[in-house]
Amino acid sequence: MSKEKVQLRQGDVFLTRIEKLPAGLKKIQNGLIVEGEATNHAHYGVGCDVLVAEDGKMFIDVSEEAIDASIKHLLMNTGVWTGEHTDVKVAPGVYEIMIHQQFNPFAKAIEKVKD
Repeated sequence: MSKEKVQLRQGDVFLTRIEKLPAGLKKIQNGLIVEGEATNHAHYGVGCDVLVAEDGKMFIDVSEEAIDASIKHLLMNTGVWTGEHTDVKVAPGVYEIMIHQQFNPFAKAIEKVKD
């Protein structure tokens, strides 16, 4: 695998390529990465495995044989594209998923960015 740092973004979802997956991950059967807070939408991994660790960290595994692996922004449980974010194609490899957060100075707390 290339040592080049690869980062991808779709809305509040960030992917960073990593060297290898940690042990003990469980596959998320429907590929759901995160649900939107404001509307009835969600980010899904399609054509790849979305995995979660016991501590809640999430990962994506895209096999060398994967065809058209991507992150899609869809209406919940419909498979219909929302038009809000374009698909993000994901090359073969393993990635850590991070959900964008921000500091709210009024609440003095770190919060998820509302997408």
